[in-house]
Amino acid sequence: MSTIRRAEQVNRKCYCMDPISTLRAFGGVARSNALIRAGVSPDQLKQALDQQEVSRPMRGVYRLTEYDSDLYAATCAHAEIACISAARRLGLWVFRNPSLIHASVNHGRGLDARFRVHRSEEPLTPLLICLQSARCLPELDALCIVESAVVLKHVALDPLRRAVEGQRDARLRTMVGLVDPHSQSIIETIARYHLRTAGFSTQSQVHVPGVGRLDLSSTAYSVSKRTGGSTTVTGASSRRTADAGTCSRCAASPSSA
Repeated sequence: MSTIRRAEQVNRKCYCMDPISTLRAFGGVARSNALIRAGVSPDQLKQALDQQEVSRPMRGVYRLTEYDSDLYAATCAHAEIACISAARRLGLWVFRNPSLIHASVNHGRGLDARFRVHRSEEPLTPLLICLQSARCLPELDALCIVESAVVLKHVALDPLRRAVEGQRDARLRTMVGLVDPHSQSIIETIARYHLRTAGFSTQSQVHVPGVGRLDLSSTAYSVSKRTGGSTTVTGASSRRTADAGTCSRCAASPSSA
């Protein structure tokens, strides 16, 4: 998300000029121009700095004791976190954490080896973050991010579909076609992806009389939530329970069903 857009959101959400609260809303680090746009005055920044409530590790950058390290690195590099790094900050479903910081720049200066660079002239909206992820990441990793953006209502399906109508977007259209807005967790997304890849049909949120609601049903497996934050996966010849939040692969194949 761009500095200006984030500043506007901070200003709406915080309704305060306090530099500490504003910095905290930014993720613990921000450039001075973003803080000023959010309503913090230069005098307030100087006072907070004099009282050692904030630090200024480099010119124009202010941070709290607790801050997002990826965001700090990108801010110091005059960049915005992007793609999977931005998706993680938005609270989207991330299958595998990145080894590099994904950052978006609109200048020609190079970034160091910590970064994977994306070029963008536009503010990084959730839709653009999804498109960056779809173009940059393996299909399953991108699907987890894009599907969660739809499920969590950061992005609507129609604008997403329109954004991948280009002649060179066939791969992206295929991935967007896999999005299920009824998915309830990353476990369902991963299980459904591997089941479909193996040739099985799937259906989400199926009501079975006398049983209840199944989060995911297919010709091979059915997945239903139980109390206590766990998920039960029932197959033709196996039954196992996975802790909620754990990414588990479903490696069934038609020949083994």
